[in-house]
Amino acid sequence: MKAIAIWGLKSYDVLNYKINCPILEILVLSFNVSGDVKVSYECLQSLEKLKTLSILNLDEWDKGILPLPESLKSLKNIQTLCLRGYDLGDISVVEQLQALEILDLRSSSFDDLPVGIVGLKKLKLLDLYKCVIKKNTTVEAYKVVGKCLQIEELYLYLSNYVMDFPHEVSYSKLQRYAIINTDYYYHDCDFQDNTIMKKYAKSRSLLIKSFDITTQNLISLPIKDLFIRAEYLCLRNLRGDYKNIIPSMDQQGMNQLIALVLEHCSKIECLIDNTINTSTSVDFRQTEDVFSTLVYLSLRGLHNLQEMFCDPCYRCSLQNLEELLIEDCSKFNNISFPKSSNLCNLKILSISKCPVLTYLFMPSIVQTLSLLEVLKISSCSALRHIIEEVEEENYALASTKRLQKLRILEIEDCHNLEYIFTVILAQGLVSLENVKIVSNMKLKYVFGSEKEHNLAVYQSFHQQTNISINLPNLDTLNLMFLPNVIRIWPEYCPLRLPCLEESLIILCPKLPNSSIDMAETASNLEQHTISMKTEILCLITNIFQPQLKAFLKCRELWLRAVRMKGETD
Repeated sequence: MKAIAIWGLKSYDVLNYKINCPILEILVLSFNVSGDVKVSYECLQSLEKLKTLSILNLDEWDKGILPLPESLKSLKNIQTLCLRGYDLGDISVVEQLQALEILDLRSSSFDDLPVGIVGLKKLKLLDLYKCVIKKNTTVEAYKVVGKCLQIEELYLYLSNYVMDFPHEVSYSKLQRYAIINTDYYYHDCDFQDNTIMKKYAKSRSLLIKSFDITTQNLISLPIKDLFIRAEYLCLRNLRGDYKNIIPSMDQQGMNQLIALVLEHCSKIECLIDNTINTSTSVDFRQTEDVFSTLVYLSLRGLHNLQEMFCDPCYRCSLQNLEELLIEDCSKFNNISFPKSSNLCNLKILSISKCPVLTYLFMPSIVQTLSLLEVLKISSCSALRHIIEEVEEENYALASTKRLQKLRILEIEDCHNLEYIFTVILAQGLVSLENVKIVSNMKLKYVFGSEKEHNLAVYQSFHQQTNISINLPNLDTLNLMFLPNVIRIWPEYCPLRLPCLEESLIILCPKLPNSSIDMAETASNLEQHTISMKTEILCLITNIFQPQLKAFLKCRELWLRAVRMKGETD
C-alpha cells in the first residue's frame, strides 16, 4: 500500500502506534476532534519512503498542541509536509528536511519561523496563511521569507504580526501568491477579503497596509512587481505621496488587475490622472488597456477623492467591471466615467456617505448599463438626480430599454432628491423586483420628474401621451418616512403591478391617493401594509369598489394611527 487517506477521525490514537507500511508514500490524516496531539516516536519509524505527510485539524476553533517529533527528521524523502490548524511549538526540525518542496502550516501557530528554511533549496511552495508566530522577537519572519528566492508559490498572512512587509523583496520565480499585511479589526474585513480572493483572484493577491514609499522610489523597488502583477490589490491607509493609482503605481495601466480595494488612503484624489506628465514612452491615452480586466472596484474612506477619472476624454472602457462600491468619500463629487466607458457588465452599484455628490450618471453612460441588477444609494445628501437631466430636445431620444435588468432599487437618506427615475426610463424596468425608498426629505415622486407630472408640459414635448408603466416582476414596494412624497407615478400614466405581494407605506402623509391607486392596480396583492395618520377613511371607502376582490386576497391589512371621523387631539 502506497497511500493512506482517512478523513474525519474522532481520535488521535492512530498516531500512538507504529504504522507498519514500509512502502507507504502518502499519508493523509484528517481529525475532527478537540484536544492535544502526541505523535509517538514509533509512528513514523519505517516510513523511509514517505513523500507526503498531511495532518489536518478540522476544528478551526480549537488549535490542539501538536509537538513535532524528532523522528520527523528521519523522513529523508519527504517532499510535502502539511500541518494545518495546530499549535506546533518549535518547528526548527523542518530545517533538516532537505527534500522538502511544499511546507504548508496554514492556520497553525508556532514559536518562530526558523532561519534554516532558507537553505531548503528545493522548496517551491510556502503556506503561512493565517499563522500566528508566538515569539516574534528573535528574528523577523518577513526577512526569512524574503530570502526564500526559489519559491514559486507563497501564501503569507501572519495574524497579529506587527512588522511591516519589506519593500526590497524580489521573487523572480514567484508565479502564485497571496500576501496579506493588514490589520483586521472587524471580522467583516477578513470575510470580505477572503470572498474577493476566492471569487476574483485565483493566482495573485496583495493586501498591504500603511505602505509608505514615495512614487519616485517605488519605480526602482522590487516590490513593484508584486503590485503590477496582482489580480487582487488591496491598499489600506496608503501613505507616501500617492494622489492617484495610475500613473503613480503603474504607467502601463495595471491590465492584470481584476479586483481593486482602496480604504482610508487619505491623499488619493482620483484613480487615473491623465494630466500628469510622466517619463514613460507609452502614451496610455491612446490605449484602452487601462483597468481592462477590472471586475471589482471598492473605494472606502477616501476623504480627498474628488472623482474617479481626472480626464473625461480618457480612453478607458471598463467593459469588464461588474461591481462598483463607493463609501464614505466626503469630497467625492463626480464619478466622471470616461466618455468611452461601456459599463455593459456592471451588475452591482452601491454608493453611500458621499455628501457632495450631485448626480451619478450622464444619459450616455446609462445607455450602456444593460446588465445592472442592483442599485443602492444612501446618505448622499446633495444628490439631486440619479441621472443628470438632459436638454428637452434630446429627451425624446432616450431609450426605454435602459436598466432592463435592474432587480433591486434602494434609496435612503438622500434629502435633495425630488424623484427617482423619469417615466420613460421607468417603462424599461421590466425586471424590477424590490423597491425600497426610505427617509428622503424632499422626494415628491418615485417615477416621473416635475415636468412629467405636469400633463400640459409633458404633452408639449411628447407626441405620445397614452403611455403606461408596466412592472411585471415587482413584488415588494416599501416607502417609508417620505414627508413630501405626493405621487408614486403621474396620474395620467396607468401603472400595472401584476405580481405585487408586499407593500409597506409608513409616514408618507401626502400620499393617500397614490397608495389607493397602487392597491387598485395590484390585482395580485396578497399583503398590504399601510401606516398613515390621515385620509384613511378615503381608503376604507374606496375598497367598496369593484377592486374589493383584490383586498379580499390580503393576508394582512395593518392600519396604524387611525383617527375616527370627528375625533380631535
